[in-house]
Amino acid sequence: MLVMPGIALEEAMNRAEQARREVFRTPFEVGEQSIDLTVSVGVTASEPREASTAEWLLYSADTALYVAKAEGNRVESFGIGAGPDAAQNVKEAN
Repeated sequence: MLVMPGIALEEAMNRAEQARREVFRTPFEVGEQSIDLTVSVGVTASEPREASTAEWLLYSADTALYVAKAEGNRVESFGIGAGPDAAQNVKEAN
């Protein structure tokens, strides 16, 4: 879990996507074998005035993570600020 106070949902999504791409580009070396790693990320956001509980934020991030895994190694958002469909895809441009 990564907490980024003061970061808007869109910026959090961009940072998560950047980290996901960096992990994907960096091979993991085990002896003489190179293993390509992938990452799925669930992102949620809350404004202080919304008084979201920690449990709700964890539930939202976890839900987004399951969507990301189902969609295949992507970044997904869920919850407040995520738009009318609740789960938004950030398309990768590999």
